[in-house]
Amino acid sequence: EEMQEAFRLMSQKEPGEPVYLYNSIYCNLKNDTMVHKEEHRQQVQAMIDGLYGKLDSSLVNALNLEWQFKTLDVLDTMENMQEKMQERMKNMVVEGSAGGGMVKIWLTGEKQLQKIEINPEILKGEEKETLEELIMAAFNDASEKINREIESIMQSLGGGFNF
Repeated sequence: EEMQEAFRLMSQKEPGEPVYLYNSIYCNLKNDTMVHKEEHRQQVQAMIDGLYGKLDSSLVNALNLEWQFKTLDVLDTMENMQEKMQERMKNMVVEGSAGGGMVKIWLTGEKQLQKIEINPEILKGEEKETLEELIMAAFNDASEKINREIESIMQSLGGGFNF
């Protein structure tokens, strides 16, 4: 019965009233998925700060504390994701090829060229421009593979964040 009375009283409040705003912020905190965006964090903090002087300060302090914990938790998660991503990138090596495998290159996850392999058959024709184009195509192929791998890693680490 107490809960029903509380909901009845809340339904009579106007959206601009401090109690309504407090409850709205509190309820949204639990499911907030935009905490990783600085502008959003500032907007929510401004709304919380705007409640000081309008509601009992202990309520606003509790809400502020809840928000700070939520923010720290998300930022810590993002930092951990970044560390995991960097570690995976250090250990990644991909192969790119062109010309049906006539030219192959290997790039690290940090897009550092590690190795080039050129089939001797292509050197017999002495077509310098063709060889240059194949090397570029193999590099681009490996680079695209790294980009796809990065996307895959980001999704596996919790792709809810839009970087």
